[in-house]
Amino acid sequence: MKVSEHVHQLKIEFQVTEEIKRFVYIYLIFGKKGVYLIDTGVDGAEQLIREYLEQYGRSLPMIKEIFLTHAHPDHLGAAYELKKESGCKVWGSKEEQKWMEDVNLEYKERPIPNYYTLLNKSVKLDGTYVNGEFRKLEEGITLQVLATPGHSAGSTSFYFLEEQVIFVGDAIPIVGDIPIYTSFHDSMKSLRTIKNIKPVTWYCPAWGEVWSVEEGGIRIAQAETFLQKIDDTVKKVRKERIKEARIEARKEQENQREIERQLVNENTTEKGDNNIANKKIILEVCKRMNMEKFLMNPLFRRSLCANIDNI
Repeated sequence: MKVSEHVHQLKIEFQVTEEIKRFVYIYLIFGKKGVYLIDTGVDGAEQLIREYLEQYGRSLPMIKEIFLTHAHPDHLGAAYELKKESGCKVWGSKEEQKWMEDVNLEYKERPIPNYYTLLNKSVKLDGTYVNGEFRKLEEGITLQVLATPGHSAGSTSFYFLEEQVIFVGDAIPIVGDIPIYTSFHDSMKSLRTIKNIKPVTWYCPAWGEVWSVEEGGIRIAQAETFLQKIDDTVKKVRKERIKEARIEARKEQENQREIERQLVNENTTEKGDNNIANKKIILEVCKRMNMEKFLMNPLFRRSLCANIDNI
């Protein structure tokens, strides 16, 4: 789909499991000297990209540069094959370079179902970004690099100056979809960063259709409210759990040190969503926010743990 004079959007559908079907949007910028990509989709998406380019009389070897918003498989999956066939340059964030260049390490640190079906080859970066820098790809096509962490440690957005288009990757959570983030505070800060970019004609997310400036503003506000509600609920539930633990401890006439031990950590040998206290908080938050359907997703549970860790 053509978004603006130079920008095109391409939907890449894929299966995480037999039951879970997902999609991601990537973007192509058509220039006079070549084609530039924002993300690549999953492994195998190079064929869809090839077919789309051919519709406009272009080809894979015309791809000059790929700009990755982050290292997750649905954004990085086809990068190796595209670079191999076109000889293009591939850029990513310093924070996630180790994952982009070593997919086995990413799987070890962030395992997801069928990971190697979505991404099975690492790609060597030609360099990393500097927050705020301007990349002039050719005459009339300039991208400003914007660090927008939160969804992942090195998530990056790009502002196409001449056409006032901003590519936001997964930095804007979609209300009703699975909220995935590594830091609540970074996510909120990144939403403010994106909101402060002006002027904007089109917002181009990886999780949804392109948004006008009006709809983009609404989506950002909804995302802020959604994330804040999650954080508030986590804090409220944890506070209640602490209060309950204190009452139980007093009933058993435990000493103050034992009380604090129970409050802070009901299982000191486990961390994250394996911690007993965290499991109880996560379950109660899901009940209160009607998000039980996300409970089996380990990335979602880690997102809530990020809220707990920041209390």
